[in-house]
Order: sequence, then C-alpha cells, then structure tokens
Amino acid sequence: MFDEETFSGLIDAPLLRNRLAFPEQRRLPLKYSSGIRSYYPKQYGISRIIDALLVRLRNLNIELLTSSQISQLKRENRRVSHVVIESNTATETVDNVEALVWTAGSMPLSALLGMPLVGLPKPRRKTVIVSMLLKEPPQMGDLYCFFCADSPYSTYRITNFAAFCPDSVRATGYPICVELLVDTGIERSADDLAEQAKREILAFGLVSSPDDICFARAEILQAGFPGMSCAVIEEVDRVRNAIVELDIANLVHGGILSEPDLFFQPEVIADLYRKLDRL
Repeated sequence: MFDEETFSGLIDAPLLRNRLAFPEQRRLPLKYSSGIRSYYPKQYGISRIIDALLVRLRNLNIELLTSSQISQLKRENRRVSHVVIESNTATETVDNVEALVWTAGSMPLSALLGMPLVGLPKPRRKTVIVSMLLKEPPQMGDLYCFFCADSPYSTYRITNFAAFCPDSVRATGYPICVELLVDTGIERSADDLAEQAKREILAFGLVSSPDDICFARAEILQAGFPGMSCAVIEEVDRVRNAIVELDIANLVHGGILSEPDLFFQPEVIADLYRKLDRL
C-alpha cells in the first residue's frame, strides 16, 4: 500500500503495523522485529529434516504408518475408544485409545465423527508450483524470496534456494521455485503454466533471456494458498465449535484453525505444544 519512505512515518501506528508488512524487511527497525528465527538444513533439501525426525521417532518406539488413512472413529462414554486404519493391504483396529491427537483439519475430523457438513465454496484461484533450473544465478541479489502483487502477473512468490543454501546449486543449474495463482475456472495444461512462469521471470528481470532457463516443470496443486476464504473460515469455525460441544475427553485437536484465528505456523506449533504438555 505504501513505499518504504511513507510507511516509515506510519509504522508507529499499531493498527497499521499489525496489518501491513514493512516494504523492505531487511531495513525494518529492530524494535518491531518478531525475534523469530528461521532454520534451514545446511545441505539442500527439507527431506533431510524429515528423515532425521523419522529416525528419532522410531528410536522412541513410535510406530509409523504410511500409505494409510483413518476410516472410522468409534466413541464410547465421551471418549474415542477405537480407531480403524485402512491401507492398501490391510485394515487394522486400534483398541483402548488413550488419546487421539488430530492435526489434519476440522473437516475430515467432523466427517469421521459423523457430523453433517455444508459444502465448502471453491476457491477462485488455485496454486501452481513451477520448479526451474537457471544457467546463472537469478538476478535477485541476496534475496531468498520476493512476493509480487502486481497485475497482470500470476506469480505471487519466487524462491531462490541458493541464497540460503549454497549446496542447492548443481551441475545442471541454479534451482528456483516460481509459485503462481491462476483462476480455477480456466483449464490449462501444466506445460502452458510452465511457459507462463518463464515469461514472467523474464519480465521481472530475473533472467536476461529465455535461453537462461534450462528446465521448468509445473505442478498444479489440488489444494493450497489461498484456500482460506472468509466463507471457508466461517464454516470451519462452525464445525470446530460443533466438535468442541461433543466434549470428547481424550481428543487433542491441533493444527490450523483448531482454535479461533489460529493460522500462522509459530502460533500453531506453540498451541499444539501446550495441548500435548497437558496430556
């Protein structure tokens, strides 16, 4: 809404500061910094963190089920008593459930609890992830990401992995991720969307020529930002409140919107930690 010079004179107003990001985050006055740090693996790939967590969980004798889904929840005396889990090869029932920790959203949970649902409105836009390899580093300076809200572009974020993880660079090029928001009402192929992402990073000046792009592949997500419209949040709130009214003693409900206005990751994690600490 404002350039940096204008907003520097407005940032002292709490109403604006709580709603608007400072235009240049690296020059944000330190007294307004959240103090929250971000962590990235020294070597490229978030999968390294996932793999390390899996090893720790297994060392704690935690059984991990993959390619599986919960198909039924059975209740007795205000408690979840049995959980039925289905996989491609078998159906397993877990009896005498001490606690069910649920972080997969209120809607799937309410369906398993047999509650009626109202159809959710479809988002007007869908998310497309375009993975690219460039011959040279993108012309972003030391930025690891930037956001775009300018018409007529569909790109809303570009991430330069090499800016925070030099090991991401490989013999075939410099990896970047281009995220698009496109209208849901228009059917387009992944190849067409990849070509659009190429055109837009050229227009942004990240590359000097289309020949600088070695590789581009688009993936159209079934769900993704910005799926939380006001209408969706209102319905999630209604369903969550109905779940609370069931008063299930051994249910721990965590994750996004498991509490009113609970959305951003640091608050989601802190909320779940507090809930688990009370078990």
